[in-house]
Amino acid sequence: LSRWSGKTDIAVGSGIASRLRSELEGLIGFFADVWVLRTEMPGDPTFVELFDKVKGNILAAYSNQAVPFDLIVDAVAPERSLSYTPIYQVMFILQNAGSATEDKEVTVSELSLEPIGGETGISKHDLSLNLWPTDAGLVGSMEYSTELFCQDTISTLISRFVCLLDEIVRDPDKPVSEYALSE
Repeated sequence: LSRWSGKTDIAVGSGIASRLRSELEGLIGFFADVWVLRTEMPGDPTFVELFDKVKGNILAAYSNQAVPFDLIVDAVAPERSLSYTPIYQVMFILQNAGSATEDKEVTVSELSLEPIGGETGISKHDLSLNLWPTDAGLVGSMEYSTELFCQDTISTLISRFVCLLDEIVRDPDKPVSEYALSE
């Protein structure tokens, strides 16, 4: 994102389950919030250095997870618009509980639930990357604002992301600026 946007201060939203108290674990309901993970990238860090920095940001977020996103927005008091989410416009979600696209039926007592697909036709953020593990590896989807991006741009972005991941796996100690973003 830094190389693509030309910015060295990146804020990414990430969904988190907010069942901090054990008495909430058995309740049905949507107990979720958003973390904003801000990463500054001065200089030209290696991937390992950047990874350690992001990992530190995530661990710090865990220690402050009881603070709801709305209170953070109030404290930061950013310029508000109905056109975009305050503080961040890019969302990253790692679904560790599977995906709604998986063809799994769930049975609870005498009730049988089956997932159905559904597109809202609306993107809540400029970009949202959703990943979930499968037996074959990670699978993902990209949701994006069609007012900002065309399908070809998103296809290119995804292709470049896959190339970047391939390069990182081969040489994680390389400075981030030296990774190729194309095939």
